[in-house]
Amino acid sequence: MLFHSFRFRGLYCELGNLVVDDRERQRQAAVAGVGIAQLTAERVSEYLACGALCRLLQRWEMEFAGYSLCWISGKAMSPAMRAFIQWLRE
Repeated sequence: MLFHSFRFRGLYCELGNLVVDDRERQRQAAVAGVGIAQLTAERVSEYLACGALCRLLQRWEMEFAGYSLCWISGKAMSPAMRAFIQWLRE
């Protein structure tokens, strides 16, 4: 998400009025040409393949490092939470 306009290597990027906090809406807006989005390649692979989207700032791309979970230590963990953790580990 961008919060201000900026200039980089002679290109000017002006901040628009659209701000979304949902990955699907980010993808939809980027495909519609409304702006840019930071999404995983897996989420937009078909749009990259057909040219509807292109990669920007590839030198700054980061690999997905995995999920992190936090919970209160000493508190009993529910079976549902244990199942969720197991699912993430797979």
